[in-house]
Amino acid sequence: MLQLEERFYTLDEIAELTQTNRHCKLKRDACRKLKAWGYEYEWLDRRGVTITAYHPTPEMKLRELLVEYLRLDSQVDIIGFADFIIALSRIPGFDTMPWTTRTEVLYEHTGKYIADSTLRGWASKLIATDNAMKGGKDALWHTYTENGIKRREWLPMDDARYKEYCARRVEILEALKDSDLPQKQHWNTMEKMLYGEYGKYYYCSRLMLNALGKNIDELCDLVEQITEQQNE
Repeated sequence: MLQLEERFYTLDEIAELTQTNRHCKLKRDACRKLKAWGYEYEWLDRRGVTITAYHPTPEMKLRELLVEYLRLDSQVDIIGFADFIIALSRIPGFDTMPWTTRTEVLYEHTGKYIADSTLRGWASKLIATDNAMKGGKDALWHTYTENGIKRREWLPMDDARYKEYCARRVEILEALKDSDLPQKQHWNTMEKMLYGEYGKYYYCSRLMLNALGKNIDELCDLVEQITEQQNE
């Protein structure tokens, strides 16, 4: 958001700074933006405007903080984005969960549903701006079906069942080499053959916060203020 000083601005200056039309309803449009941005002002007809004070709302402060690090556009759900960052820092294991599990956990903690595709996009934004980095094979997860319901669970790296699965995987992949099945289909075929008995095992990389991690307390405080205001 634009930062204005507590001083006098000419009509030409305020039109340019607020991106409003200098010659058509300037006062209405500029004042609307100044008020939305949290500024107090004195409008001087045919001369300009004097900024007298700045009282940003928690939403404004939150957006300013995120824009400073991430250059977010106006369409981004800043509360959801902040909740995602806080979860990465505060919820145990959240930084190495599968994306669909992260969606479920965020819903449990905030009561808001955010699609896993949105979370993936936000993670890419964090990485692209050097505010987060991705690890390697940091956590082992297991997906299986029980009574018709798909379930997921975290497992220790040395899980005995996983070692058994790996051995069976090698056997099947070796056997498929002698089949007429194209090589590019071997892996998916193996997974389908083993799923009924073992489910599916896979690794999740850790998503680690860098610079933004230092601002977690401020993010939490702003989100809490916003939530309290919404519930009043």
